[in-house]
Amino acid sequence: MTPDTIEALLKEYETPDHVVRHCNRVAQVAVNIAKAINAARFKDTDADAIPTDVEVTGIADDFEVTDNAGTTLLDVDLIYKAARLHDIVRTRENHAAEGAKIIEPYDRQVTEIIRAHMSHDLSADLKQITPTDIVSLADRMVKEDKYIGFEERMEDILHRFKRDAHALEVIKSRIDQTRFLIEQIEQLTGKHIDSIALGGTVGLDDILMKVERPGRYIGGEMNSIIKDPSDVDVRFCFAFPDLYEVGMSFTGLQIIYGMMNADNRIYCERAFAPQIDMEQIMREKGIPLFTLETHTDVREMDIIGFTLQFELSYTNILLMLELAHIPFLTKDRDLDLPLDDVKSTPIIVAGGPNAYNPETIADMIDVYMIGDGEELNEYFCHRYADAKKFGKTKREFLLEIALDTQMDGMYVPSLYEPQYEKKTIAVRTPVITDGSDIVDISYIDTEVEEFIGFKKLDERIPDRVKAHRIHDLDQAFFPEAPIVPFIDTIHDRAICEIMRGCPRGCRFCQAGYMYRPVRKRSPERINEIIDAQLANTGYDEVSLLSLSTGDYPGIQSLILNLMDKLEGLDVSLSLPSMRLDTFDEEALKRISEYRKSGLTFAPEAGSQRLRDVIFKNITEEVILKTIERTIDLGWNKVKCYFMIGLPGETYADLDAIVTLARTIMKRARQLQEKGKRTFNLTVSVSNFVPKPNTPFQWCAGNSEEELIKKNYYLKDAFKSVKGVNFQFHDTRTSYAEMMLAKGDRRALKAIINAYEHGAKFDSWREHFKYDTWVNAWADEGLGYSKDIYVNPDGVLPWSIIDTGVDPSLLRKQYDLAMELAETTEITETTDDARFEHSEDMTTDMGNAQTTGFCAEGGE
Repeated sequence: MTPDTIEALLKEYETPDHVVRHCNRVAQVAVNIAKAINAARFKDTDADAIPTDVEVTGIADDFEVTDNAGTTLLDVDLIYKAARLHDIVRTRENHAAEGAKIIEPYDRQVTEIIRAHMSHDLSADLKQITPTDIVSLADRMVKEDKYIGFEERMEDILHRFKRDAHALEVIKSRIDQTRFLIEQIEQLTGKHIDSIALGGTVGLDDILMKVERPGRYIGGEMNSIIKDPSDVDVRFCFAFPDLYEVGMSFTGLQIIYGMMNADNRIYCERAFAPQIDMEQIMREKGIPLFTLETHTDVREMDIIGFTLQFELSYTNILLMLELAHIPFLTKDRDLDLPLDDVKSTPIIVAGGPNAYNPETIADMIDVYMIGDGEELNEYFCHRYADAKKFGKTKREFLLEIALDTQMDGMYVPSLYEPQYEKKTIAVRTPVITDGSDIVDISYIDTEVEEFIGFKKLDERIPDRVKAHRIHDLDQAFFPEAPIVPFIDTIHDRAICEIMRGCPRGCRFCQAGYMYRPVRKRSPERINEIIDAQLANTGYDEVSLLSLSTGDYPGIQSLILNLMDKLEGLDVSLSLPSMRLDTFDEEALKRISEYRKSGLTFAPEAGSQRLRDVIFKNITEEVILKTIERTIDLGWNKVKCYFMIGLPGETYADLDAIVTLARTIMKRARQLQEKGKRTFNLTVSVSNFVPKPNTPFQWCAGNSEEELIKKNYYLKDAFKSVKGVNFQFHDTRTSYAEMMLAKGDRRALKAIINAYEHGAKFDSWREHFKYDTWVNAWADEGLGYSKDIYVNPDGVLPWSIIDTGVDPSLLRKQYDLAMELAETTEITETTDDARFEHSEDMTTDMGNAQTTGFCAEGGE
């Protein structure tokens, strides 16, 4: 019986398409299980007796095949044929017997499997397992054309026969025998049955030509690492909850990947969220989320680590967990199973900037890694390997980590129970019509629960978890041979981090507070890294990375020396976050030779009063002088970034943005009259989002209606300013970000609700579903969240994390900002918003006298 015969029979007997799809999926699952059993049996065979090439030359009467070394193998070909035809006439009564009669002239063994599969009692001994067992088992885990696993499938069947007592009794007995056989298969193979059924190691050759940009999924890039998984103690999956080209531009991925793979005990692999087209095929074909390095089901990893770079990636984490067949919530992940049990799901960890408010998605993260991750992740993996070796359960391991005093930065949310107190507030309720337009806003007095603190479930765990810090960047790992992607990514160049932390103290900037103290790499180490990266990658561009590159001590000499070296290699230098006003004329001329694209400046606010409020204390005079120097040196394109919705903002501050832009254009035209080229100015406006762990964490953001009104006010105003291109950020994504940024544990219900109604890739405008989010918040009774935690005397959920910044400093800066926000008068600028270059993370504002603002390269 050939595949053509199978297709002809299905067509002849008019097997419905949905039944054909069911049979195909059962065949796929059955073949995967049979192959896994065969592979495991070879593994247990004496190595010298294993043949290099096993040929199946015939089929024995007992449906088993024996290779020439004496190892009994399941006949995969027979299993495939029987599964494809087992429901050929499912629409008929007694379809198993009827189907067997049809197939009998073609293949006796297939006939017997079809006849038996509905009423078959599975073998109680794995050594006696037959193809009939395999097909019947697979059929018990597939509903229509979807693999849903045995337990869920049995729940479905029990529900269907709940009124038939005799059928229920038979089904329950077969459930017990099926569980017993599954346990034996898992013990033999060392894999969870879901991982086996879904393919374990994923084959992609037949689908890559059907998806956009297949390079996202193939792995094997230059400098990627291949290890033998059997040679390591821990398999770690670095999971980036967005597309490959976004994740591969993230320097933190390259750092963690290179550092962990340098450890012989750890194998770090990568996984990314699949694009919509790939996700659809993965669901249709039952392909689980897989790693790029070995194309292994991520459920087979020991640890999955998500990086939290932006709030709107949370639904993508749910997408990746679902594709990996891993429950969303920690409490549902087999806490009492040993770590080495094949049924135990991987430990889910998370880190990154959004981990500094861990509470928003705390119930689905087993352990948070707070702070600098280089030492933290490696240490955690070693602790996991030791716990696994000694047979610890997941629950025991999580408690050990929470009690660990040797390494800061490990937070186990399941050991802290949030406490709430009921109070009445005015809940803001948007009313939606036509699926999108907000037509009414009402405020209703509603009883809500306000967070008042945590109850520790073990008195020995710390009251707060201190963020981990690397103190010496020269000694910290940084990749000298980063992975070079096959496809274009957002940042496709060599990158060297020269400084971590920012000496400034802008009150809105989360990164400026989270990454203290300021730490720098030495020029010698920077040169070593750049030389190695260029030799190991072939890149023709180098970028210097930091929050404020212009504040690196000795930046001018570093850049000039690098330029001298790179010129001879025909390599360009990218200079982000530069403060051009601090460079002398000779240095600026050299820099201008490399800056062929536009420059980006960030005044953030149009008026001096509002710049003082946010502690972006630069004067209009400095801004204009810097623009003039820029034009003099040959740049003809400049972008200026501003924010709207800042605390204390008035429409006079919006007018000041327009006035500043008009003044810049006037100065530019004056220079143009002296022979300069045409000057182009872009004004880009983003929406202020209050962030945890900043002085503005107690501020309420503007409503979406207020932001929309302000954006269009500016858009109309800029129509009268010639030569300016005005851009503004999507207001509704900003509003969703506000709702999530200061979320507590109740927010996860809304996130899951939104995901289940189609939300994913929310940071991508074409995928963002605003109504879905509004409805999700309303469904869960959380419409007040944007305005929550605005009481500076209240308790903040994210205070469980000790960032190293004294909370009194944040409160002091908040109070100073609110005092300035209450006046509409233009004040004289204060000293630059700067902190001393100090290892003291609690230091107050310094008194550095230089002033300026940052500029970034690119469009």
